[in-house]
Amino acid sequence: RRHTRCSRDWSSDVCSSDLEGEILHAEAIEQSRSGKTGVYDIAVTNPDGKKIALMRGKSHQIAGSVIEKR
Repeated sequence: RRHTRCSRDWSSDVCSSDLEGEILHAEAIEQSRSGKTGVYDIAVTNPDGKKIALMRGKSHQIAGSVIEKR
């Protein structure tokens, strides 16, 4: 079952600058989800696998919908 979640906290660190026009890859991993909270880590890499940025986000489950249904 899908639940509506919103960002509760977010941090990011830039590890390296990328070249303009370079295609980047992002991978997000759910580290923990318990009750109404979750923790997610995201790594952004260039085509050679070099880390460009690291991010960590925390979410909180809310009632209802964030986007109005049509």
